[in-house]
Amino acid sequence: MIEEHRLAEWLDNTATGGYLKTAEQTFFATHTANPYGITVVASLCSWGCWPQQAVRLGRGRAQADVVCALPHLPLLSGSVQTLLLPHGLELCARPEELLRECFRVLQPNGKLVLSGFNPYSLWRFGLPEKQLGLRAHALPLPKVRRMLAEAGFRSDTGRFMAYVPPWENERTLQRWHFMELAGNRWWPAAAAAYGLAAVKTVYPLTPLREKAGKLRGEGFSLLPGNCRQG
Repeated sequence: MIEEHRLAEWLDNTATGGYLKTAEQTFFATHTANPYGITVVASLCSWGCWPQQAVRLGRGRAQADVVCALPHLPLLSGSVQTLLLPHGLELCARPEELLRECFRVLQPNGKLVLSGFNPYSLWRFGLPEKQLGLRAHALPLPKVRRMLAEAGFRSDTGRFMAYVPPWENERTLQRWHFMELAGNRWWPAAAAAYGLAAVKTVYPLTPLREKAGKLRGEGFSLLPGNCRQG
């Protein structure tokens, strides 16, 4: 997995990291307009772009409201409306278990919003690869979608972000900014990162009843056509 402190330092202290950080902040901001319920941010709490009512989870006591280590989330089941997970799957050695924990703590129809590096972008040949080891730890978007479905989530919306090559000069990055529009139109899968929002799906089970309001039988089966009297 990517080391959290190395990723945080790269996002905060390099031109390329700051460029990606801004793009991801914009994506997360579109999914945090949540006047009701609780918003929780797990990991990378130093970004400073989260809503004021958000509960921040992380390893550092100075930056987090609750100190914890992924994949464990010290929250009650069904207590969270929105859960933000910036690069959380890449920072956790057990991403499948983390997604199951996210499903547990979210309310029915609660939203999970995450971001991750695209292992197929040109960034895997540049400085970010040497600093973070993207090829070894980045998860392809199709795999993430499959993991979400297996954990019980329904993918809602998503987008690719950051098409400019990983230049380490702020002025050069600005000069190549035209690639954002061009890349989004012509080669979206070559973006450096992706953002994805998913919804916790819960399907209620209601036993069939007769017109008089009594149960047809004491037992019932979930298989079609197998509802019999007990």
